[in-house]
Amino acid sequence: MIVYLGLTVLILFLAAWMRELQRAGADEKKRTPEGEIRLRTSEPETHSRAAYLYRGCISLSFLLLFALSSLRRNVGNDYESYREFMHLAYSRVPHIATEVGFNLLARGVYTFFGFENDLAVFAIYAFLTLLFFFLAFRKLSVSLPESLVLFLLLGFYFQTMGTVRYYFVLSIALYSLSYFLEGDYPRFVLLVLMGALFHKSVLV
Repeated sequence: MIVYLGLTVLILFLAAWMRELQRAGADEKKRTPEGEIRLRTSEPETHSRAAYLYRGCISLSFLLLFALSSLRRNVGNDYESYREFMHLAYSRVPHIATEVGFNLLARGVYTFFGFENDLAVFAIYAFLTLLFFFLAFRKLSVSLPESLVLFLLLGFYFQTMGTVRYYFVLSIALYSLSYFLEGDYPRFVLLVLMGALFHKSVLV
């Protein structure tokens, strides 16, 4: 609990600093190219000192969240269930309840390491889930720092450690909306179908 509280305070501090950097060196601009869909955002100018600090804060926030998610043990309601499904996938048991993408990833990671390294599988999911969420925040939100604060304080980040597959495909679905809003429907559909390989709920 102390670790979670400490991480939350640190991320909130970084988010507040990012907001100050936005105010100090931001150049408000319209990100979405489509004329009928205009999202306004602000980031420091590309080569300014504020921009480097801003990107550094984002990277540090990502690494801190990823470190906690990837190094956890027995955290989340479905942790042991996932380990069992991974074992079944590695053992090539037919008719496993989980989707083909989950099964192939677990089998591939276990085969690569030569043993049932569930920690590596959870780390991969943590990295990809956070990556898609951060990309979605950057493309869809008017303020990445504020989105990051809500992501943390509303409990979504901590839920990613429980319902792993669901939040992985949720992050993909959220990011895919950026392509939908830009009118890039092939990429939107491709991302949704990719997510369906890990959890069919993304199709609903």
